[in-house]
Amino acid sequence: MESYPLCVFWVAGVVLVAGAPFAGPYIGYVDRFIDFCAEKDYNHIAELEAQITRFNPNKPFALQAITGNFTYTGNRGFDDTYWSRFRLDSRSSDDRGWINNAFVFNFPAKGCSALRDNIPDFARVMIGEAFVNSPSCLVKPGVYIVDNQPVNWSFPNVPIMPYGHWRAHIAYGKIKSPTADFCASFEAHTIPRPKQAHKG
Repeated sequence: MESYPLCVFWVAGVVLVAGAPFAGPYIGYVDRFIDFCAEKDYNHIAELEAQITRFNPNKPFALQAITGNFTYTGNRGFDDTYWSRFRLDSRSSDDRGWINNAFVFNFPAKGCSALRDNIPDFARVMIGEAFVNSPSCLVKPGVYIVDNQPVNWSFPNVPIMPYGHWRAHIAYGKIKSPTADFCASFEAHTIPRPKQAHKG
């Protein structure tokens, strides 16, 4: 999958202080998972309950740790016969509200691969190494438990992002059905990626 060009990010309307960079290489971190679904129809076949450790701005490359579970009660697995969607709401410049759907990454097919390819380490932590490394994409029904596992919030197909405060929504559902089987939301930030000092 190709990287998304920087031009798609101008729709966000992100406003920063004078002289601050608008966008560039970034570090992403999660503030908290929230009980909110952006989809109109959600049947709760799959649910995520999770907590995340606090991000330390003094150690920006230290990974956050996630604890929780992903419960999938469907009678068939989540695979590439599903759609998936990743929405980002942007915090307004006056910090008084959210700009809904600042970005929408829509995958009308191959939903499992789209999520696995775009948030690979989160997929690895929640579902397992075998899921990430398998040639086919399939999440079998069951309960997946994670206990204090470090997670890298990297998005390899989006190497450049505007810097800001976001409310993110992830959802998937069966192709040709508008109802989401899974829906989860979290608040997050993207900040400029510091240069790492070379050793030696």
